[in-house]
Amino acid sequence: ILMLGRKHSQVQLRCMVAGFEAKGGVFTATDFVLDTDDTVVNIEGSIDMGRETLDLEAYPQPKDHSLVALRTPLTMKGPLRNPKVRPKAGPLATRVVAALALGAVAPPLALLALLETGPGKDAPCARLLRDAKAKGAVKKAS
Repeated sequence: ILMLGRKHSQVQLRCMVAGFEAKGGVFTATDFVLDTDDTVVNIEGSIDMGRETLDLEAYPQPKDHSLVALRTPLTMKGPLRNPKVRPKAGPLATRVVAALALGAVAPPLALLALLETGPGKDAPCARLLRDAKAKGAVKKAS
């Protein structure tokens, strides 16, 4: 997977599992996980096939520490043909405001608001895939 912001850098995909509950043409994510070597992304929300729209949020959790990070959830909303993918403004604004406030007290303190502790852990890929298969999922040949 080619990661944004890293020129010509690729990360190893550990697994991706997408489980949905379907009701009335609306598919709601129950287990939707993308796990790479350095980040696990949990995705929540739904896809409305009748309206042909999606309303999803992706929550990245890096597995490594970073001194300056502005990671924030991504929203994916709109028509399936042309969804809008944007950073979720609230959490990002909160970090920036905290950095400015701490920086006003003492400039080096601004880094505290931008510190990434790396809370992400490897997703239980084997269990997720086993559970998906037990529910009738078919592994697509590559």
